[in-house]
Amino acid sequence: MKKFSLRGNVHDVGLRMELIGMGIRYNLRVLPTNVEGRNQVDVIVVGNESDIQRFYEYVKSHDIRINKEGTVYEIDSLEDYNVAEPDWTFETIRFIMEQLRKGAFEIFESGAVRTKYGDHISKTRA
Repeated sequence: MKKFSLRGNVHDVGLRMELIGMGIRYNLRVLPTNVEGRNQVDVIVVGNESDIQRFYEYVKSHDIRINKEGTVYEIDSLEDYNVAEPDWTFETIRFIMEQLRKGAFEIFESGAVRTKYGDHISKTRA
């Protein structure tokens, strides 16, 4: 198991989703986690050493963010990470719920949702 961190413009740009998707292509399990209060994403990677190294080198040499606005991120060195392996089921569900919440919030904020009475729902209504 290895770990590295990405710093810079890394939140709300589709980075974690792309890291997970790329991990699948490299036959890896990838757990990217936003670090609250910092512009940082910590990434835990589990799999074959050579696959991890190829994945890391790709992320290091390409801007993999879905939304490429703003400056490109900086990446720390790849390090051994000797702790218990994450509970992948829990982490997958947690990530999906975070993404669904973001999407639902954006839909409600846009005013695109109406109640069954025809009213627009906004953040100012309880």
